[in-house]
Amino acid sequence: MVDFWPNHHPPTDPILCYLQEHHNVEILSSDGNDIPDLLYCSVMGNDKEKYTCKKLLFSGENYLRDGGNGAFIDLSEFDYVFMTNTRESINTPSDTHHVHVPWMMYETPSSKIFEERRSRGVIKPEHLKWKKFCCFIVSNGSIGEGCEERDEMFQTLMKYKHVDSAGLHLQNTEELAPVEGFIDWISQYKFIICFENSFSPGYITEKISRAYRARIIPIYSSNPSVTTWLNADSMVFHSPGTEIQTLAETIIKLDQNDDLYCTMVNSDPFTSAGNTLFNWNRIQLELDAIIYSFKDEC
Repeated sequence: MVDFWPNHHPPTDPILCYLQEHHNVEILSSDGNDIPDLLYCSVMGNDKEKYTCKKLLFSGENYLRDGGNGAFIDLSEFDYVFMTNTRESINTPSDTHHVHVPWMMYETPSSKIFEERRSRGVIKPEHLKWKKFCCFIVSNGSIGEGCEERDEMFQTLMKYKHVDSAGLHLQNTEELAPVEGFIDWISQYKFIICFENSFSPGYITEKISRAYRARIIPIYSSNPSVTTWLNADSMVFHSPGTEIQTLAETIIKLDQNDDLYCTMVNSDPFTSAGNTLFNWNRIQLELDAIIYSFKDEC
């Protein structure tokens, strides 16, 4: 296991946990002395190049970030890729097995999203009396093509009502939003501005799932294909490059009409296709097939 991000925590990695629990997989040292049957790796480094065995790449990064062509990594080097982009959008080589795994589901399985939403209960008009208007929590204010429109959305809504900006970017609150208890903290609001930093088909991060978990309405921007999997009626969706003011008028209408707001905030987050995509059983079956292929070769 090599080239993961610095704070990657193997005991909570859902792919690794499943392989260990259901297939008795042995984790070897990554010092290069052991020769694994399968290398589990990511994109934060080049240690993977030392290995000649079969490789399974996991990446939550947008392969097409900033409108690029994914030149930061050559997918032909891998036997299996579990990525947040769809196969069609990045032209994965035909002999590489591609599995679409949005970062949103890697961080939070759909079962947990439903569990948290059930625990918060259905939102009713009387619950809205104590809620604040909107929050905006951003640390990265400049990297990604979505940043400029996200800031414009914030500034436009500020002309209507105060929006609490509780991140390092454009902060206007005394304290930052907490890391621990973040979901409970944002649940005090009706809306959250949660545009993706960058856009491409299939790229869906935790930004919108956290809104769903808190039972608030996400003001969300991503590649329009996202509505294949996420219910358009469960969010205020901004298609990149379209008019921000029109979106703001929709938000104001929802803010001023409790019944309309409750209809949207209580809508199911996923389409039928989304229920399939975000079901971890799908990923587990893919992992089963990989492990069984090794056993067949023995």
